[in-house]
Amino acid sequence: MSLKTKLIEFEKVNIESSSLKLNQNISSLLAALFGLPFIFAELKNRFVRYTALLSMFLWTGWILGFFLLSILSAVPYAGQIFEILKILFSIVFVAAIIFLAFNAYKNSKVKIAVLSEYAESWSKPENEN
Repeated sequence: MSLKTKLIEFEKVNIESSSLKLNQNISSLLAALFGLPFIFAELKNRFVRYTALLSMFLWTGWILGFFLLSILSAVPYAGQIFEILKILFSIVFVAAIIFLAFNAYKNSKVKIAVLSEYAESWSKPENEN
């Protein structure tokens, strides 16, 4: 059992047909930005589904983190620090989504340590076992 030393890796993907009648780079770009509709709408292209799932994981993390930081910002005296952290957290999130979308447009799969394993296993099309 080996330990991964890299937090983020990149992998070039082959261009496949899409059930959405869009080019793979356009549909994967949109999947990175909007996520959820592409999980259900894309039935054939595994890369688009992978990108949509990875995007949904990032969106979920942002929502949970923003909610937690909002609760902590109500703490007297320390609340201002959490407000600043909330703003910084949101900036990092937007940068991560733009980074994912840019690489998806280039047909480059972004592999993030733990999240990619789940996205890879859940991105199998309906007709694939």
